[in-house]
Amino acid sequence: MGTVMARDIDPLGWYVVMTNARYEPLVNKRLRADGFRTFWPHFTEQVRTHRGRGLITKLRSYFPRYLFVSPDPGQSLYRVNNTVGVATVLHGDDGPYVVPDQVVRQVRKKCNADGLLHDEHRPTPGARQLFKAGEEVTIKDGPLAGFLALVNVDLGDQIKVEVEMFRGRVTAELRPDQVRTGGRKRRSVA
Repeated sequence: MGTVMARDIDPLGWYVVMTNARYEPLVNKRLRADGFRTFWPHFTEQVRTHRGRGLITKLRSYFPRYLFVSPDPGQSLYRVNNTVGVATVLHGDDGPYVVPDQVVRQVRKKCNADGLLHDEHRPTPGARQLFKAGEEVTIKDGPLAGFLALVNVDLGDQIKVEVEMFRGRVTAELRPDQVRTGGRKRRSVA
């Protein structure tokens, strides 16, 4: 991606950082320690221990594998991209994708100052019909709200989709409550 300095990019925008699986808390902590402004929307969930004998509280990402970073002038996105646990800063041919500040502000309204979702906005687990590969869905929540997407795979607690945006396809991993059926079916995008 090359070195992109914050002075060369939108100072009011946020950039989407894709992390390695379940690295969001670590990446958030490291980027903040390096002086970056970050936003990691997450929630708590009670889960059974691996032997089912008790419950523990775990932090779960509202957008699995993603968080947002807004660099100050002089901070390099190259440094973000080289942070342990970061897969990439989402970008295209024209540079990194910018999420407008007002979009991030909408999500922040649902959270406390640390990014923890208020109880009324936490996802609720429940039984549901699985989406089929190639099925068109509409993203109804988050920064990609309103976009149409094609389902690659529905894993039950996570749906992998492809979204056409920014002159290309972007892969996203979403929770089931973030999408709704879009109506028509298409062939698989695998």
